[in-house]
Amino acid sequence: MSIKDIIDSPKMAITVTTSDLKEMVRYFLDEAHKQFEQELLSAQKGEVYLITKEVVATLKVDRTTLWRWANTGYLVPIELGGKRRYRSSDIEKLMKGGEL
Repeated sequence: MSIKDIIDSPKMAITVTTSDLKEMVRYFLDEAHKQFEQELLSAQKGEVYLITKEVVATLKVDRTTLWRWANTGYLVPIELGGKRRYRSSDIEKLMKGGEL
C-alpha cells in the first residue's frame, strides 16, 4: 500500500507520536538547510544552473542522452529544490570539447 492510498483511505487510522513529528520536522529542516547552503554557495561562486530543457537546446542533444550521460558519470547533474540542474561551467566545457 502506498502513502497516497493510506492518506486517501477514509477508514485508515494512524497513530503519530510527538517524537515522530519532531523527527519529521528535523528531517525537513535539515534538508531545507542543505539546499539553502548549496544555493548560497552557488550564488557566491557565480555559478549558473540550467534546467534540462535549456541543456538540451544548448547542446542539441536528446533528453535520453542527458540521462545516459548522468548514468555514466559523463555529465552529472545536481539536485536543487528536488529538480535536476546542470552547471553552466560543465556545459561550457563540453561545448569547447573539453573533458569534465
